[in-house]
Amino acid sequence: LSQAESLVLPRLFPKVDAPADYGFYCFDPRSGRLAQRVDRQVPTAKGYNIATQTTLEAPAIAQLVDDRGILLKRSSDDGSVIEATTGQALLDLWQKKGLPTK
Repeated sequence: LSQAESLVLPRLFPKVDAPADYGFYCFDPRSGRLAQRVDRQVPTAKGYNIATQTTLEAPAIAQLVDDRGILLKRSSDDGSVIEATTGQALLDLWQKKGLPTK
């Protein structure tokens, strides 16, 4: 699996009605080696929860994607969270915090 494919992988998963597990080999940039990646796809009412282990030793990264596989939220073991937003919502947040917008 290439790095580009690993980023869009949830969009490539089949639509399933029951939990499904997938395994791939891909380059792990953190360790600099080829590693086995494991993804568990669990259907929800509006899409899928996907738990991704980038290596067999790594903790799972929790992802919520819509029914097209578009990322809505990603939570990593280090506490970082990535969420989908709009340009206007981002601008409003920056202005609320007094950050430069021009």
